[in-house]
Amino acid sequence: MAAVLLAVIALAVAGLARNQLVPGAAVFKSITPQVFAGVIGWLFAVSLFVERAIEVIVMVFRDEQADLLDYATDQAGKAVTEAAQRAQAGAWTFSVTDLRDLPALAAKLKLAGEAVPAFLKTKLPAATLTLLTNYQGLGSDPVSLQTTLVGALNTIIATGAIYDAQRFAGVALRPETQMLLAQNPQGESLLRLNRLLLEDAFPAEIARNANVATGNDPGRELAAGAAAQARAELAAAQKRQVLYRAETKEFALQTGFLIGTLASLAGVRALTGMLADPGTAGPLFTVADILITGAMLAGGSEGIHRMANAFTGLMDGISARADQAQRNAAQH
Repeated sequence: MAAVLLAVIALAVAGLARNQLVPGAAVFKSITPQVFAGVIGWLFAVSLFVERAIEVIVMVFRDEQADLLDYATDQAGKAVTEAAQRAQAGAWTFSVTDLRDLPALAAKLKLAGEAVPAFLKTKLPAATLTLLTNYQGLGSDPVSLQTTLVGALNTIIATGAIYDAQRFAGVALRPETQMLLAQNPQGESLLRLNRLLLEDAFPAEIARNANVATGNDPGRELAAGAAAQARAELAAAQKRQVLYRAETKEFALQTGFLIGTLASLAGVRALTGMLADPGTAGPLFTVADILITGAMLAGGSEGIHRMANAFTGLMDGISARADQAQRNAAQH
């Protein structure tokens, strides 16, 4: 569409040039700052109206789909983050099903009578502590506490070593746990060790995962594949978003040219006001004026403002050179 507008303007300018060479054709008057300011001021005011009209039309016909694409892209981005986290954490993190005796676990954390529960309680966020305090065992809704507690435990085991010899003095550690502990693990292995330590500290409350004990994670490849698929879906969503935005810009430009042309047909003209005698404007001049005005209005108020600045800079430059010429002549 932009190329079409440029072609239209080029043809219109060529028509104007031809029109100026025809005997008896319309003649432009001297373009003084006052004349230019009058024409530009009028066009600027109309262009503001055109911009508001375009915004309303785009909002009605394009914004809903744009919002849906933004939402889809946002969801795809979240899916990538979650899938990447699953792929990185693998089987070592907790899930809701791992809390096999929530009432007993909640009671130990509330009482905090032993070193490990007391340590965990100090690490729980305020929202989880509130749910824990309000939880009354089997008569309470477990869903909220389960979800937040699992999230809190995963954060704890992922943010550093939890082992302390005094803290775990009363906990019977499995051979797998002792072997991994002796290796001074870091990174993902430390996450696995922390999980093993909590399984050993709460053998009746937290389910033991055989994959964690052996270090085998059969779901890692599946998680990595899901992460790759999520990234591909995000890239596709971003591409759709970019294409739709480009189409919306094209739609806005077309709409602006249409509205600008209609405004020009209604009497808003960029060139007629610069004629020495507007009555001499012939059909070719009028058509060219309508098309040029429509294109200028489609470009928006910013484009017209730039034209005004360019003209002002040109006039200032001419005035400065004239003043300098007068000073030079006076010196001689």
